[in-house]
Amino acid sequence: MIEFAEQVEAKCAVLHAGRFPFLCCHGIRLLGKRTRRVSSEVKRSDRRRRDRLGRVLTKLRRRAPQTRQRVCHCFKQVGAFAKERHIWLGIENRESILEFPLDEARQAFVADLSRVGPFGYWHDVGHAAIKARQGILDTKQHI
Repeated sequence: MIEFAEQVEAKCAVLHAGRFPFLCCHGIRLLGKRTRRVSSEVKRSDRRRRDRLGRVLTKLRRRAPQTRQRVCHCFKQVGAFAKERHIWLGIENRESILEFPLDEARQAFVADLSRVGPFGYWHDVGHAAIKARQGILDTKQHI
């Protein structure tokens, strides 16, 4: 990706952290599938769903430090390669609650990486809109 960006004289490229071994139980996978199908009106009023979401976020927060360490290690290597080629790397907001980094930790994650390499934040409006419709993200607070 970075070599291609260099070939086409791009100044930046977007990184996706992907789906790391971040899932910690079947219930999280199930929540992710259900989240896509349920209308926003039902989600906002569904106490059981909010409770399940809270439990899922607690589990993900417990797992986040290990995942963050692995991702940072990989991104630092990629960042060094990109820096040599004068390519900035945008870390994109993700569309699923099950993807890294968690929205609440995104700003610190990007700030930490930007101290060691050519990293910044890339905002995908569509991804943010998906999470907003799901009741997972307040877009105005996120930006």
